[in-house]
Amino acid sequence: DLNNDGIDDFAMGAPFGDPPGTFGGGEIFVVFGTASPFSSTFDLALLNGVNGMRIDGIGGGQAGRALDFVGDVNADGIDDLLIADYRQQNDSGVGSGQCYIIFGSDDPLPAVLNLSSLNGSNGFRINGIDSTDEAGISVSSAGDMNGDGVGDIAIGAWFADDASFSNVGEVYVVFGSAEGFPPAINAADLDGTNGFTFRGTQDSQLVGEIVAGGVDVSGDGIDDLLITSPNADPNFRMNAGECYVIFGKRAPCLADVNGDGQASAADFTAWIVAFNANAPACDQNEDGDCTPADFTAWIANFNAGC
Repeated sequence: DLNNDGIDDFAMGAPFGDPPGTFGGGEIFVVFGTASPFSSTFDLALLNGVNGMRIDGIGGGQAGRALDFVGDVNADGIDDLLIADYRQQNDSGVGSGQCYIIFGSDDPLPAVLNLSSLNGSNGFRINGIDSTDEAGISVSSAGDMNGDGVGDIAIGAWFADDASFSNVGEVYVVFGSAEGFPPAINAADLDGTNGFTFRGTQDSQLVGEIVAGGVDVSGDGIDDLLITSPNADPNFRMNAGECYVIFGKRAPCLADVNGDGQASAADFTAWIVAFNANAPACDQNEDGDCTPADFTAWIANFNAGC
């Protein structure tokens, strides 16, 4: 529900579309749901911001080959839209790939939005890492893989290389955040706190051809992610292929010093024990040291809850 009117919307990509004044780039059309009857046919040229919107790609790319409504990645309570352009280039070179998050809004959405105009308040861009990686060959909601209550996204880059092999493939999981986003982030900068990278290990493995998330297959209440690798060679069976399920995991709660799954007054006593023993759980501000400053940090973590 991109316009937050309580009715679902749908989106379609035209990766070979030519936005006005641009050769190539692709187009995406979002048609807003309505309680009024739809006609039997609908002309996408009539989208006007009230009944839907057109999203224009950037010249030279093919935006819209893959897209997905990904839930709420900026914690404003409104669904957002993920759009992939695996052929787009950035400073890393041709075909590095770019993906774009369009934030849903209570305010009227424009009739036309150009992906080059994303500025952090209306959405943001995710840059692929290296030339020809084709980040965005597949995209999906990842549900909430880190259990923080904010939606995450997954991006496949099937031609990514590692230090030893070509086209091993990578998948980037970008965590949603209530803290806001800059106009652009780089997949290379994912560090475990803002997301993570899953990388193949074999030459031409093509990890990330398909990604799919948003379901909990392990029954722990946290969403998991499915990743395909069509050219993997399990047990020496050439190109038999493999699929991987990555279990989501809730980020550790620092205030829960005694490890009982909740922050309570008992954790203060546990922190005192950890402080006296110079144990790792003492380090509540994550500076690598156990000092009296960690007591203030524990109070802040306790008040934030788990």
